[in-house]
Amino acid sequence: SMGATCSSPQQQQQQQQQQQQQQGGGDGGGDGGGAAAAPRRPVAALAEVAGRGVACAAGRAVYFPRDGAAWTGHAKAVTGLAPLPPGGGGAALLLSCGRDGALAIWGPDDGGGDGGGAATVHMLDGAHELSATAVAALGPVAAASGGRDNRVVTWDLERREAVASRWKARNLVRCLGGLGGGALIAQGAEDLAVRIWDSRSSEAAPAQEITGYMYFPLALAVHPTDDNYILTASKGFNGAGGEARVIDRRTAGFAHHFAGHEGDANGCAWLDAEHFATAGKDGTVRLWSTAQRRQLHVHQDADTGIYTCMGGGGGGAVWVGTHEGALKRFTADRSGGGGGGGGKKRREGERRMWKGLEGSKAPYHVICVCIQVVFSGW
Repeated sequence: SMGATCSSPQQQQQQQQQQQQQQGGGDGGGDGGGAAAAPRRPVAALAEVAGRGVACAAGRAVYFPRDGAAWTGHAKAVTGLAPLPPGGGGAALLLSCGRDGALAIWGPDDGGGDGGGAATVHMLDGAHELSATAVAALGPVAAASGGRDNRVVTWDLERREAVASRWKARNLVRCLGGLGGGALIAQGAEDLAVRIWDSRSSEAAPAQEITGYMYFPLALAVHPTDDNYILTASKGFNGAGGEARVIDRRTAGFAHHFAGHEGDANGCAWLDAEHFATAGKDGTVRLWSTAQRRQLHVHQDADTGIYTCMGGGGGGAVWVGTHEGALKRFTADRSGGGGGGGGKKRREGERRMWKGLEGSKAPYHVICVCIQVVFSGW
């Protein structure tokens, strides 16, 4: 059962020190050890990993709340995560990038275990001169990364080496995504552009460039069924910006433009072909419809400060991370059915089907228990 207890700061500090001693310390280095007490830090990135549930990055570690694993390998804070699709020669599960400019390939331990604790990590470095800020899988054995050194790098994960590096002035990378079966890389930058690169070429010029942003994109998500469409979430301040835009690559323009967040829109994810969610610095998670061209619902918790990132989207569910180091899972409520017909009847059915993002009760309480155990002291 879950309950609330009160204790003094001195008692809390003693309890946290005892837990760290029992569990092997926090995220401060090591070789990919097991469960560890984590410090209270913002969640920097999220990814859903097949067979392992959600993974989140905070500080220098990658955490798996479901089984209590904490993996470390980066010399500095982790900035991005990307799950690897099945089909590679090894058992790699996850990619990460960090402020140390390196990439890491994560997999279960070499001892033949189930991967619930220790991890095998292969560090890939030497390609970025400054922080690596985004990473994306282009297939089971290929990946791309971008950084504050204005570079987009492609990697061969079997040979564990960089195969091409593209530099463009003022191209400070904020987000990445693979499309075209890994043949193309979508990349958002702080110079108010989204660029499409050919992953098979080392040409310094992008294959396509989409401009027209007033606030640079912080996150992107490729459409689940038609990769001509790319969703982006943008910077914002004091009611300006904080927008979501859907790019149509065929026109090099925007098919949709939505505004609503009071500050940065830090994350976005498609829920299905016509609906997507965004999470923002204003502490809201918002549901949008491209078919209706409008916002359908706003969810805000009184105890939530800043949402820092969003991941998932498969099956109509998304994960969001907070500045306070918490994870939340939201699902789109389809309990009312799809509704049929047209006009008023269809609109009423749509409202019932997508009546909002609700904190999914059963999964949410399970995750809360896991986080309370693994992340005690956050």
